[in-house]
Amino acid sequence: MAKIKENQRWATNRQVAAYVGVHVMTLWRWRQNPKMNFPQPTVINNRPRTDLDLVDGWMGARVAPGIDNTNIKRAREIKDAKRSHRLEATAT
Repeated sequence: MAKIKENQRWATNRQVAAYVGVHVMTLWRWRQNPKMNFPQPTVINNRPRTDLDLVDGWMGARVAPGIDNTNIKRAREIKDAKRSHRLEATAT
């Protein structure tokens, strides 16, 4: 799985898909659909990279009014911790 470092700003398509919690093909579909308005990648050294700040903004804009975004970030942290725990348990 593509991992994102703590202070990383630019991410590959695989990293963005993992960050958002979808398959890479879903990410591609979102970028093809103008109604989704998903951030388009920037080409850096002939490789597509996406600014994670834009992805966070996109996700925040899709949250229903009145919902605290910190809860979403906390839920993602819990999900990642559970995933890591499952991977550790499988490795032993």
